[in-house]
Amino acid sequence: IAQAIVSEIIPVPQRGQYIAFLDGFFPLVFILAGVVSYLLLPVGGWRLVFVAEGIPAIIVLYIRRRVPESARWLEDKGFYDEAEKVVGEFEQGVTESLGQELPPASAYNENLASTSSLSSFRELFVGIYAKRTVMVWLLWFFALMGYYGITTWMGKFFVDNGFAVTKSVSFIVLMTLWGIPGFISAAIVVEKIGRKFSMIFYVMMCGISCYIYSQSATHSDLIIRGALLQFSMFGMWSSIYAYTPELFPTRARATGCGFASTWGRIGAFIGPLLVPYILARYESSSDGITAVFTMAGVCFLIAAVAVFILGPATTCVA
Repeated sequence: IAQAIVSEIIPVPQRGQYIAFLDGFFPLVFILAGVVSYLLLPVGGWRLVFVAEGIPAIIVLYIRRRVPESARWLEDKGFYDEAEKVVGEFEQGVTESLGQELPPASAYNENLASTSSLSSFRELFVGIYAKRTVMVWLLWFFALMGYYGITTWMGKFFVDNGFAVTKSVSFIVLMTLWGIPGFISAAIVVEKIGRKFSMIFYVMMCGISCYIYSQSATHSDLIIRGALLQFSMFGMWSSIYAYTPELFPTRARATGCGFASTWGRIGAFIGPLLVPYILARYESSSDGITAVFTMAGVCFLIAAVAVFILGPATTCVA
């Protein structure tokens, strides 16, 4: 929902960048959660950590009451007065910020409401949106299958091979730090080369860095190659959230994003389940790890090919 509503509020020239930054808060808060865990675990154990990290969930209840409804959605549904009120509040904020009046508004057209009789779900399979729906489902399914297929088991992989450091909170925080330049670079790249090709770039980088990371033989390898992996993955996350909402019109945007994410969660469920079966086929654990990371790399490759063949270049869908 967040990616849908932000894409309908932020102006087109800055939209991709803002949504990339939106997703970029994930590694920042991930790091903060790691620091909180590091400090509280010795004091009160995991229960205190759960209590501390439940507090933001309560804060969200307040935040959600402050988020305005999408003016695009209101207009699409014919709620012109409500849409005008939302836009008016934005204009008032901008006027106060600039200290001057805004230029006169352009003529208002009340014939912009959606005339489609289709449900938002059926809309995903009509006209140009059918191919986009197939593409984005494949993208989310295979990208998340690869991502969760390795991240769910990553600690066990390397602990079993003598890298006990990967179990430590400090190591996880250190690795996640590299997600920061990852999402910052994505926020720049999505505007410079477009959403489609930035999506392909970061997904391909995920596939390549997966294999490189699986060949780590020393602690230095884990840190250096893991940095590349985290950089690529958080760049991918920022790109996918910038790209997805622009594939669908306002009347079906949240539905399109929601079902894409649903297919992603199915992939996230299947990926970790495949890992034990792959490992069981190899006598050497190191060969098994390579095979698992290769599986993830293939998933990322399929996702990239789906975007390259079926994905349109987007900046805005009204």
